[in-house]
Amino acid sequence: MSVSKAALPLKLPPSGRPSVPEVPPSGGKRGIAYNVPAYTFMFNCPKIGWAYNWGSSRSTGPISDQFMFVPMLWSDHSELTNSWNNNVELAMKTGSDAAMAFNEPDGCIDGGSCMPAPGETAWLYKTLVAPFAGRIRLGSPSVTNGDQAHKGINWFRQFMRACNAIGCPIDFVQVHWFGWCNDLGGFKRHVWEMFEAGGRRPVWVTEYSCNLGDMTPDLPERVEFLTQSLEWLDSQDWIEKYAYFMAREGDGMINSAGTGLSKLGMIYNS
Repeated sequence: MSVSKAALPLKLPPSGRPSVPEVPPSGGKRGIAYNVPAYTFMFNCPKIGWAYNWGSSRSTGPISDQFMFVPMLWSDHSELTNSWNNNVELAMKTGSDAAMAFNEPDGCIDGGSCMPAPGETAWLYKTLVAPFAGRIRLGSPSVTNGDQAHKGINWFRQFMRACNAIGCPIDFVQVHWFGWCNDLGGFKRHVWEMFEAGGRRPVWVTEYSCNLGDMTPDLPERVEFLTQSLEWLDSQDWIEKYAYFMAREGDGMINSAGTGLSKLGMIYNS
């Protein structure tokens, strides 16, 4: 993941609150990003209302009934697109009210889907995702927070220009951020700038953490960042949903043995 280290203050409008469409999302704001379905049963906080696994189905196993499953079309790979329509239909039948488009299409390493140029990706969105418009709420691709000309918010702005030109229906903007634990201001600024770049649509922060690859900060730093970020995310009405990265062992929200919540998980579950 590419990370911008700049830490500038968050700029808010004079009112202190942006205007967003009044489309109330279902469930709690917090979500669970997971690979192991069993870990979802370790969370029971009413603030947590949804979950996703970077795929379009729960094929790896059931999750807690407390959470709405949100399908994602990770990329335009045929093995994913072939099952996408059926999986979204099934998700809607089981209570899903949202679906998410491509995962880090601007990234070709560290889990990015390495999609085509922004203009071509806009056409893929229109072809593969847009047909569900009006039946389920649709999320934009989630880009990295890299600051290069061809990545991150710059890639996203090009995508939005192309999408606006061809009439893509987008109901909410996905945001990813990975940075330093002492850069809460940079996190806030990036989320706000993505909100602006997405035409002031509601925001879903679907991945965020202050872990930088192999450079895992000390636990007290991560605890402070998580605690302060949760307070801010919960207080912003233009941010509809968010998911800390992620429900996994070790540096995530699950303890190293995989038997319960870590310190971070307990904070997230409170």
